[in-house]
Amino acid sequence: MGENASHHIHITGRKDFSMQGVLKVENFDTEKISLETTLGDLLICGEDLHIEHLYLEEQRLVVRGQINSIAYVEATGKRGRQKRNQNLVQRLMR
Repeated sequence: MGENASHHIHITGRKDFSMQGVLKVENFDTEKISLETTLGDLLICGEDLHIEHLYLEEQRLVVRGQINSIAYVEATGKRGRQKRNQNLVQRLMR
């Protein structure tokens, strides 16, 4: 993740979502879209979500549907689990 990486989000009327800075679509269905972006993992939640356009060469994405929430999330892979386990150990050691 580069500090100078282009990263823009534009939402119109909670129905149209466009973004610059998409590296990869990790998972998607009509209620959730999980993305890897230049500034971290992003989760879009809503209803009747559809990926209208995806231009990975330009790092652009356009989504249509009812947008209910957008959140940056911690990685849930092996590194994410290791971090959670480490936090649990730290809490137990207090």
